Amino acid sequence: MGCVNLSGKYWYYGLIALSLVFLVMAIRHRGNWKLFVMQLMIFAVIHPFELVVLLTNGYRYLPGITHTVVDIHIGSFISNLCIVPASAVLLNAYQLSWRYKLGFAVIFTFVDWYFTVLGIYQHFWWKSIYTGLGLLILYTLNDLMWSKISRQRVSQGFRLVSIYLTYFALHTVLAFAVNQGGVVFQFQLESIPLGSVKTMGLISVLYQAVISCVVTLAIGLKIAFRYRVLGALVIVGLNGLLGHFGVFVPLAPVHVQWLLFIPLVSIGLLSLLFKKAHLKYLFP
Repeated sequence: MGCVNLSGKYWYYGLIALSLVFLVMAIRHRGNWKLFVMQLMIFAVIHPFELVVLLTNGYRYLPGITHTVVDIHIGSFISNLCIVPASAVLLNAYQLSWRYKLGFAVIFTFVDWYFTVLGIYQHFWWKSIYTGLGLLILYTLNDLMWSKISRQRVSQGFRLVSIYLTYFALHTVLAFAVNQGGVVFQFQLESIPLGSVKTMGLISVLYQAVISCVVTLAIGLKIAFRYRVLGALVIVGLNGLLGHFGVFVPLAPVHVQWLLFIPLVSIGLLSLLFKKAHLKYLFP
């Protein structure tokens, strides 16, 4: 009974702590920061799929951390940025067999079900078995990405995909943090009949995907400097359109071009991380 009565947020805090343990164990064991890059790439793979499930009311996170709609996003980040990618990274670091992958999938299927029993996670059309099956697919994709990123030489296609996924993850996390879950600004469009929360989520992911594509091409291709500058101008122009058509709705005294702060910092973090991981993918 004590476990059942434990506040929901502590279960989610426990997942964060376990994620950190997995990630530290993995990096210390292999001494390879490519594992952290993989953590971010896996999140970027999961995140759009998660958005589809949330938009179609598949399930809802109820961690009880803020007691607002932000809780749904916090729960999503804890699952898809922290614990699920960390388990995949641990499998990579220790080169564990499919027996362990199946074991992780079974454990997470049980956790998925048990969280619904605790009332800190709610199913609608989603079922716990889908979580287990999804993880087996994800672990297969994880094996493929890890085998490629571990090589000294990779194709230009994989290099660009790696830049895109890692940048997308950094941009998404940073945007959520600086926006405080929707306190500073929102994206809204009256023609999307989904409600403010879902509309914000949909437009945010589409915006981040477009910016990620522009950044990936600007810093991942061997092109003249003027074309890299053109990429920056495209981002400025896109922000201007969001402001002009009222899609960007400030809830604090900020201008739409304030959004430029996010890609600038994200590119800086990406450069530092790739340097630490010895990935010579940027600015060829």
